[in-house]
Amino acid sequence: MKRCIASALVVLTVAASLSLAAEAPPAPKKPEPAKAMSGDAALMIAECKLAAEQKTRLFEVSNASLKAITEWNQANTPKLVALETAMTAASAARNEADYKRALAEFQTLVEQRKELVQNGQKAVLAILTPEQQLAWRAFQLHRQVLLIFEAANLTPLQSAKCRAMCREAAPELAAISGEGKESLRARDLILQGILDRAKKEILTPEQQAALAKEPPKAPPAAPLPPPTPKG
Repeated sequence: MKRCIASALVVLTVAASLSLAAEAPPAPKKPEPAKAMSGDAALMIAECKLAAEQKTRLFEVSNASLKAITEWNQANTPKLVALETAMTAASAARNEADYKRALAEFQTLVEQRKELVQNGQKAVLAILTPEQQLAWRAFQLHRQVLLIFEAANLTPLQSAKCRAMCREAAPELAAISGEGKESLRARDLILQGILDRAKKEILTPEQQAALAKEPPKAPPAAPLPPPTPKG
Protein backbone atom coordinates (compact mmCIF):
# COMPACT_ATOMS: atom_id res chain seq x y z
CA MET A 1 0.00 0.00 0.00
CA LYS A 2 2.91 2.39 0.73
CA ARG A 3 3.84 2.17 -2.94
CA CYS A 4 0.37 3.25 -4.04
CA ILE A 5 0.95 7.01 -4.01
CA ALA A 6 4.48 6.79 -5.34
CA SER A 7 3.42 4.46 -8.14
CA ALA A 8 0.48 6.62 -9.16
CA LEU A 9 2.49 9.83 -9.22
CA VAL A 10 5.47 8.32 -11.03
CA VAL A 11 3.31 6.76 -13.74
CA LEU A 12 1.48 10.02 -14.31
CA THR A 13 4.73 11.98 -14.43
CA VAL A 14 6.25 9.65 -17.00
CA ALA A 15 3.10 9.73 -19.07
CA ALA A 16 2.95 13.49 -18.93
CA SER A 17 4.07 15.63 -21.75
CA LEU A 18 5.50 18.10 -19.25
CA SER A 19 7.92 16.94 -16.56
CA LEU A 20 7.61 18.27 -13.03
CA ALA A 21 10.01 20.45 -11.08
CA ALA A 22 9.86 22.22 -7.75
CA GLU A 23 9.27 25.61 -9.34
CA ALA A 24 8.54 26.83 -12.83
CA PRO A 25 11.51 28.51 -14.51
CA PRO A 26 10.96 32.18 -15.38
CA ALA A 27 9.75 32.83 -18.89
CA PRO A 28 12.50 34.46 -20.98
CA LYS A 29 12.09 37.79 -22.67
CA LYS A 30 13.29 36.30 -25.93
CA PRO A 31 13.15 32.73 -27.28
CA GLU A 32 16.26 30.83 -26.31
CA PRO A 33 18.17 28.69 -28.80
CA ALA A 34 17.62 24.94 -28.69
CA LYS A 35 20.91 24.36 -26.88
CA ALA A 36 19.54 26.33 -23.91
CA MET A 37 16.51 24.07 -23.61
CA SER A 38 16.32 20.84 -21.68
CA GLY A 39 15.13 17.43 -22.71
CA ASP A 40 12.26 17.02 -25.12
CA ALA A 41 11.56 20.74 -25.39
CA ALA A 42 14.83 21.19 -27.24
CA LEU A 43 14.12 18.08 -29.30
CA MET A 44 10.69 19.39 -30.26
CA ILE A 45 12.18 22.68 -31.39
CA ALA A 46 14.77 20.88 -33.50
CA GLU A 47 12.60 18.09 -34.86
CA CYS A 48 9.59 20.27 -35.67
CA LYS A 49 11.61 23.34 -36.67
CA LEU A 50 9.59 25.69 -34.48
CA ALA A 51 9.40 29.32 -35.50
CA ALA A 52 10.42 32.05 -33.05
CA GLU A 53 6.84 32.74 -32.01
CA GLN A 54 6.24 29.04 -31.43
CA LYS A 55 9.26 28.87 -29.13
CA THR A 56 7.88 31.79 -27.14
CA ARG A 57 4.52 30.08 -26.90
CA LEU A 58 6.19 26.84 -25.83
CA PHE A 59 7.74 28.65 -22.87
CA GLU A 60 4.39 30.18 -21.92
CA VAL A 61 2.41 26.96 -22.18
CA SER A 62 5.05 24.85 -20.46
CA ASN A 63 5.38 27.22 -17.54
CA ALA A 64 1.62 27.58 -17.14
CA SER A 65 1.12 23.83 -17.10
CA LEU A 66 4.02 23.30 -14.74
CA LYS A 67 2.62 25.94 -12.37
CA ALA A 68 -0.82 24.30 -12.36
CA ILE A 69 0.57 20.83 -11.65
CA THR A 70 2.97 22.09 -8.96
CA GLU A 71 0.15 23.93 -7.19
CA TRP A 72 -2.02 20.82 -7.42
CA ASN A 73 0.74 18.73 -5.84
CA GLN A 74 1.17 21.17 -3.00
CA ALA A 75 -2.56 21.23 -2.27
CA ASN A 76 -3.37 17.56 -2.71
CA THR A 77 -0.34 15.43 -1.83
CA PRO A 78 -1.24 15.62 1.91
CA LYS A 79 -4.73 14.40 1.01
CA LEU A 80 -3.26 11.46 -0.89
CA VAL A 81 -1.09 10.58 2.10
CA ALA A 82 -4.10 10.75 4.43
CA LEU A 83 -6.17 8.59 2.11
CA GLU A 84 -3.38 6.04 1.89
CA THR A 85 -3.29 5.91 5.69
CA ALA A 86 -7.06 5.50 5.76
CA MET A 87 -6.93 2.65 3.26
CA THR A 88 -4.24 0.91 5.28
CA ALA A 89 -6.29 1.23 8.47
CA ALA A 90 -9.48 0.07 6.78
CA SER A 91 -7.71 -2.90 5.28
CA ALA A 92 -6.27 -3.90 8.66
CA ALA A 93 -9.72 -3.55 10.23
CA ARG A 94 -11.32 -5.46 7.36
CA ASN A 95 -13.66 -2.50 6.87
CA GLU A 96 -14.55 -2.83 3.21
CA ALA A 97 -16.88 0.18 3.13
CA ASP A 98 -14.26 2.59 4.51
CA TYR A 99 -11.61 1.12 2.23
CA LYS A 100 -13.74 1.59 -0.88
CA ARG A 101 -14.63 5.13 0.15
CA ALA A 102 -11.00 6.14 0.64
CA LEU A 103 -9.96 4.38 -2.54
CA ALA A 104 -12.61 6.21 -4.55
CA GLU A 105 -11.41 9.57 -3.23
CA PHE A 106 -7.81 8.60 -3.94
CA GLN A 107 -8.62 7.63 -7.52
CA THR A 108 -10.58 10.84 -8.04
CA LEU A 109 -7.57 12.92 -7.03
CA VAL A 110 -5.26 10.90 -9.27
CA GLU A 111 -7.63 11.43 -12.20
CA GLN A 112 -7.67 15.17 -11.50
CA ARG A 113 -3.90 15.31 -11.74
CA LYS A 114 -3.89 13.14 -14.83
CA GLU A 115 -6.30 15.59 -16.48
CA LEU A 116 -3.97 18.50 -15.67
CA VAL A 117 -1.09 16.61 -17.27
CA GLN A 118 -3.11 15.78 -20.37
CA ASN A 119 -4.29 19.37 -20.70
CA GLY A 120 -0.66 20.46 -20.69
CA GLN A 121 0.13 17.92 -23.40
CA LYS A 122 -2.77 19.13 -25.54
CA ALA A 123 -1.71 22.75 -25.10
CA VAL A 124 1.82 21.93 -26.26
CA LEU A 125 0.60 20.02 -29.31
CA ALA A 126 -1.73 22.91 -30.18
CA ILE A 127 1.34 25.07 -30.74
CA LEU A 128 2.36 22.86 -33.64
CA THR A 129 1.02 22.88 -37.16
CA PRO A 130 -0.56 19.62 -38.42
CA GLU A 131 2.66 18.80 -40.24
CA GLN A 132 4.74 19.48 -37.14
CA GLN A 133 2.44 17.32 -35.04
CA LEU A 134 2.98 14.42 -37.41
CA ALA A 135 6.74 14.97 -37.26
CA TRP A 136 6.65 14.95 -33.46
CA ARG A 137 4.51 11.81 -33.26
CA ALA A 138 6.86 10.07 -35.67
CA PHE A 139 9.84 11.11 -33.56
CA GLN A 140 8.23 9.83 -30.35
CA LEU A 141 7.30 6.57 -32.02
CA HIS A 142 10.82 6.13 -33.36
CA ARG A 143 12.23 6.70 -29.90
CA GLN A 144 10.01 3.96 -28.51
CA VAL A 145 11.20 1.58 -31.22
CA LEU A 146 14.84 2.35 -30.46
CA LEU A 147 14.26 1.70 -26.77
CA ILE A 148 12.72 -1.69 -27.43
CA PHE A 149 15.44 -2.57 -29.95
CA GLU A 150 18.26 -1.36 -27.71
CA ALA A 151 19.79 -4.83 -27.36
CA ALA A 152 19.91 -5.17 -31.16
CA ASN A 153 22.32 -2.23 -31.45
CA LEU A 154 20.87 -0.93 -34.71
CA THR A 155 23.15 0.59 -37.30
CA PRO A 156 22.48 4.18 -38.43
CA LEU A 157 20.98 2.82 -41.66
CA GLN A 158 18.70 0.44 -39.79
CA SER A 159 17.61 3.22 -37.46
CA ALA A 160 16.82 5.43 -40.46
CA LYS A 161 14.69 2.69 -41.98
CA CYS A 162 12.79 2.30 -38.70
CA ARG A 163 12.28 6.03 -38.62
CA ALA A 164 10.79 5.94 -42.09
CA MET A 165 8.31 3.31 -40.90
CA CYS A 166 7.39 5.56 -37.99
CA ARG A 167 6.78 8.49 -40.34
CA GLU A 168 4.46 6.28 -42.39
CA ALA A 169 2.52 5.31 -39.26
CA ALA A 170 2.29 8.85 -37.83
CA PRO A 171 -0.97 9.82 -39.60
CA GLU A 172 -2.67 6.67 -38.36
CA LEU A 173 -1.41 7.37 -34.86
CA ALA A 174 -2.63 10.97 -35.00
CA ALA A 175 -6.11 9.79 -35.93
CA ILE A 176 -6.47 8.04 -32.57
CA SER A 177 -7.99 10.28 -29.92
CA GLY A 178 -8.69 9.81 -26.24
CA GLU A 179 -6.89 7.94 -23.47
CA GLY A 180 -9.33 5.06 -22.95
CA LYS A 181 -8.46 1.39 -23.17
CA GLU A 182 -9.44 1.14 -26.82
CA SER A 183 -7.29 4.11 -27.77
CA LEU A 184 -4.32 2.79 -25.84
CA ARG A 185 -4.74 -0.61 -27.45
CA ALA A 186 -4.92 0.96 -30.91
CA ARG A 187 -1.65 2.81 -30.28
CA ASP A 188 -0.02 -0.36 -29.01
CA LEU A 189 -1.09 -2.21 -32.16
CA ILE A 190 0.53 0.44 -34.36
CA LEU A 191 3.77 0.17 -32.41
CA GLN A 192 3.68 -3.61 -32.51
CA GLY A 193 3.11 -3.54 -36.25
CA ILE A 194 6.26 -1.47 -36.74
CA LEU A 195 8.24 -3.78 -34.47
CA ASP A 196 7.10 -6.89 -36.33
CA ARG A 197 7.82 -5.36 -39.70
CA ALA A 198 11.25 -4.14 -38.61
CA LYS A 199 12.19 -7.54 -37.25
CA LYS A 200 11.23 -9.12 -40.54
CA GLU A 201 12.66 -6.54 -42.95
CA ILE A 202 15.51 -4.82 -41.11
CA LEU A 203 17.01 -6.83 -38.26
CA THR A 204 19.55 -9.56 -38.90
CA PRO A 205 19.10 -13.03 -37.35
CA GLU A 206 21.86 -12.19 -34.88
CA GLN A 207 20.06 -9.02 -33.80
CA GLN A 208 16.80 -10.89 -33.38
CA ALA A 209 18.61 -13.44 -31.24
CA ALA A 210 20.02 -10.62 -29.10
CA LEU A 211 16.53 -9.25 -28.58
CA ALA A 212 15.24 -12.68 -27.58
CA LYS A 213 17.78 -12.83 -24.76
CA GLU A 214 16.58 -9.54 -23.29
CA PRO A 215 13.38 -9.24 -21.22
CA PRO A 216 10.69 -7.32 -23.12
CA LYS A 217 10.63 -3.59 -22.45
CA ALA A 218 7.43 -1.63 -22.15
CA PRO A 219 8.11 1.71 -23.82
CA PRO A 220 7.12 4.66 -21.63
CA ALA A 221 5.09 7.51 -23.02
CA ALA A 222 7.58 10.14 -24.08
CA PRO A 223 7.58 13.06 -21.63
CA LEU A 224 8.04 16.66 -22.67
CA PRO A 225 10.04 18.54 -20.00
CA PRO A 226 9.44 22.27 -19.82
CA PRO A 227 12.06 24.58 -21.26
CA THR A 228 14.75 25.57 -18.78
CA PRO A 229 16.44 28.67 -20.18
CA LYS A 230 19.84 29.58 -18.88
CA GLY A 231 20.45 32.96 -17.41
